[in-house]
Amino acid sequence: MDSSRYTFRGKRRHGGEWLHGNLSVQGECVFVFPYPGDGLDSWDNYEVDPLTIGQCTGLVDRDNALIFEGDIIKLDLLHLDGTEQTCITAVDWEDSAFVISTDDERDAFLAAFAACPQRQCAPLYDIKIIGNTHDDIR
Repeated sequence: MDSSRYTFRGKRRHGGEWLHGNLSVQGECVFVFPYPGDGLDSWDNYEVDPLTIGQCTGLVDRDNALIFEGDIIKLDLLHLDGTEQTCITAVDWEDSAFVISTDDERDAFLAAFAACPQRQCAPLYDIKIIGNTHDDIR
């Protein structure tokens, strides 16, 4: 099973760095703990801002970077009539699926626009992560 599908990220409350790993909610506090072997010290080092939590989609962009809920992606579409369209949109979680919005398709499933995570087939569309909803766009 691909563990990236169950990976979360969040920004540390103290320091603002991004943490990736397992999600844990303890009362009002939210933590993202690294996976075993990544090192673990004080719980305080893993508390994150709950507004920044995002789950990994299990998909990757053209640079093989994991795509998370809250990422802002640039999507280059090639339509059947040969016309091209560039869309910049956020990845959201809605109705039990990761979705995006384009000018032509409202709330399209992200998986329909992505390459196979195992890279066994070519991408139908060119996806590039250009930022996220919590930081500046690159």
